[in-house]
Amino acid sequence: MTSKAVERSLALLEVLSAMPRGVEREEIRWRVPGYRSLGTLAAFERTFERDKQVLRALGISLVAERDPSVESGFIYRVERRVPAAPVSFSLIDCAVLNRCARAWEGTDLERQVRSALLKLGTLTGYGIQEDSGEVARFTAGPGLSECLTSLAEGKGVSFSYGASSESRKLFCWGLGLRFGHWYVTGWDADRRERRLFRLDRMSDVKVLALEGPLPPAGFSMIEVLEQLSSAETPHVLTVPLSDDGADSEVQQVLVSPSFGVLESARSALAQGRTHMVGGIASYSVGATIDTGYQAEVARAEEQLRSELLAWHRQTPQLTSPSNPKEWKPIAPQRYRESASEQLVRLLLMVNLVSEKEGMYLAEIADFFDIPERKIRTELENLSYSLNYDSLEVEIRSDGFVTASGRPLITSGVRLTEAESLVLVLALELIASSEASKVYSLLKFKLWSALGNDDQRGSKSLQNRVAVYQADIDAELAYALEHRVPLNITYRSRKGTSSRTIEPVSLVIDNGPKYVKAWCRTAREYRNFSLGSILESRLALGQVYEHQPESDSSSPREWLRELVGSKGAGQEIELVLPSDISGGHREKSVALLNRYSREVAETSQGLFYRLSVVYMSWFFDFLVELGPTVFVLSPGKIQKELVNHIETTGMGKS
Repeated sequence: MTSKAVERSLALLEVLSAMPRGVEREEIRWRVPGYRSLGTLAAFERTFERDKQVLRALGISLVAERDPSVESGFIYRVERRVPAAPVSFSLIDCAVLNRCARAWEGTDLERQVRSALLKLGTLTGYGIQEDSGEVARFTAGPGLSECLTSLAEGKGVSFSYGASSESRKLFCWGLGLRFGHWYVTGWDADRRERRLFRLDRMSDVKVLALEGPLPPAGFSMIEVLEQLSSAETPHVLTVPLSDDGADSEVQQVLVSPSFGVLESARSALAQGRTHMVGGIASYSVGATIDTGYQAEVARAEEQLRSELLAWHRQTPQLTSPSNPKEWKPIAPQRYRESASEQLVRLLLMVNLVSEKEGMYLAEIADFFDIPERKIRTELENLSYSLNYDSLEVEIRSDGFVTASGRPLITSGVRLTEAESLVLVLALELIASSEASKVYSLLKFKLWSALGNDDQRGSKSLQNRVAVYQADIDAELAYALEHRVPLNITYRSRKGTSSRTIEPVSLVIDNGPKYVKAWCRTAREYRNFSLGSILESRLALGQVYEHQPESDSSSPREWLRELVGSKGAGQEIELVLPSDISGGHREKSVALLNRYSREVAETSQGLFYRLSVVYMSWFFDFLVELGPTVFVLSPGKIQKELVNHIETTGMGKS
């Protein structure tokens, strides 16, 4: 059965397509059957706005224009941009897009990706269920979907920033990723100037109905991201918290760039290091250290350690649910199709049948992966919802389907600006670490498919999203490209060790996070955190002893390893108390939902279950969450975490 929203939207589309010059609002209310039954004007206004959003998923927007000849003074008409030139996506194009778009699985943007792939798959006859592997993954935290919508539609967003409860307004000009963080820039309506914000510091992000100033001519988000890595980026010095037997100065002292005070403080906690080093002059380092900035980071680290220690030394008076029925899988058991997605799919069915001049139900069912009975019912309901001259669907007794009608209904649907942006960002992510002309060509096709006949069209969007080229150590990049082993000094929770690895691939997760490599010491494949490699040297003249297998080190596989579906994971229970403030809660829930396999909700809070293989990763994860969750079981984890954070035993102070 088609939903009421789908039937109303189709009827609205039919009315507008029959009167291309425009329709008055009151006439729309009278002509569309679903609006006649609404008792009040307010109910009509709300429903009309929702249905306009459903039509926007088809690449169709309603615009209001002044018309003195009508009583209200305004009429509504369909604004449907036509591509500057016909754009076709080959089977290979769709395979690459499908592969890249999976970076958004499990995020708030997954619906837009599904809709975009459905549209492209139908236009080329390519089944979107084709499995072509995964190579990258995005973490779309709270606010990313809203900022992307703001950028695509030229709207503003409201939000709170940092610890301030003040509401801010921003008209988004650009969105980009660098150093593993999302950045959004635009016109700050409150400060009346251009500003740059870190998305993970924004909370309670909402799209506004307001339109604001467009970016200046020549705006480029990649240039904004480049400025983040200027020569003025400060460097900080860290040393291990305790003497673990390291036998060289380079193992003791590490100098690294700092892209934020809090980020450096968290990094030190995660790696078992500290910025609280006393007199910097006593260390022999090749870089210039800004002592004032070093002191600022050290204070932030000390405060973070104090907060985490005070938090995790508590014994939470909370009990996890004992009834198995209270625990639910994190992933929904059944994907619910929205009205927009159902309408897109239905019109794509009609378009496909119309283009091929008829198809059997079995062919349609195979393409869309839906039962024949459901397709028959939906097509019949679709036909009944519209007038005969708008759409005629005939289904013969042998299951052969034909369709004809008005071009606006039978000519298919196009990508929306937001869908194009989502796909382009996925292509940008892959291209940041895997150069290929294929990605540039695909981006050009995506922009061309939008058309550029207005100031907010594709031409104005092309330079407004970007993923900066992955910041990878030059020696590691050379080792990966030329298959040269690396001698590394590696810091783990157990101490510092020297080993030789044979790098195979990077795990790309909002920037490269780990390198998958054959470890000659452990005689197995290991995932090494890039942030924990203290020193690396090319083993020139050596060759790989262990020939790499076909690379399957996708981030999805890495996540599966982390949460224990591979290997014997340790069962851990966490709780996010109900009294955690809104901003912290929003971000913590997004992170916990990503890694947990079950969740239960009570009046006490949200309870999560994880099965963790790598405890070093888990401690990093708890540091990232900050003082927001308690470890309920096993009890020894709490003690180990406190020891991990504790500063006792530092070398120099």
